[in-house]
Amino acid sequence: MACIGLVVSKLRTPHPAGQLSKYAIVKLRNGQLLFQCRFYCPLGHYMSDMSVKMVSVINTISYEGENYSEVKYLNAQTLHRGGSVATNCSHVIDKSSPLYGVDLNNFSGYIEVVVSGYDTFLGVHHSETIRYPPSNIKIGYDFDNCYTVSPSEAMERGQKIVIDASKFSNIVGVPEKYRIAALESLRKSVNQVRLGHAFKKTVAEVRQRPKRSRNNSAGDTANDVMGEETK
Repeated sequence: MACIGLVVSKLRTPHPAGQLSKYAIVKLRNGQLLFQCRFYCPLGHYMSDMSVKMVSVINTISYEGENYSEVKYLNAQTLHRGGSVATNCSHVIDKSSPLYGVDLNNFSGYIEVVVSGYDTFLGVHHSETIRYPPSNIKIGYDFDNCYTVSPSEAMERGQKIVIDASKFSNIVGVPEKYRIAALESLRKSVNQVRLGHAFKKTVAEVRQRPKRSRNNSAGDTANDVMGEETK
């Protein structure tokens, strides 16, 4: 009698080479507004030649009433040391930034972040992408401390860096005065840009008005004078 056996083996799926935080934050650093998200490599992975790209996609209406999307690239900064280290990906919101004057509490669109590099553990090029709608952008907050053993502690003790993945996307409040200052700085930029847009819209409307020629203007004036004499 022949016996037929079936062996089912479960293949282990490797962890992703990197992870981006669920939330992004907008905070003040030395009085300057920053847009930030967080990235880290799970234990055992290392991202070499890492690059960060940020793009804002904002739906808007032209002065003529046309609905369209403005797609603009943002200058991204990061200090990534590789390995299992959490790092912030930042964009400075100054007057040259496409985000300057955007009400990040309430806008139509999203901010996309793409982190890419070479995963030396898997031996492949890898990228992580996330889109942050307004509901996932928190103004006046900061990221929680997600280290069980921080990089500095690991160096001092000769240990490995340990990250609590459950805290990776957590955000925490900052002192009230700094939260209010961040909201006020954002509100100020929004008001400045709105005033500029209102002025440009008025200029555009004036330019679209039909122009009266000098001859017609002279004729109209003569007719007005004759009308007065007739009365």
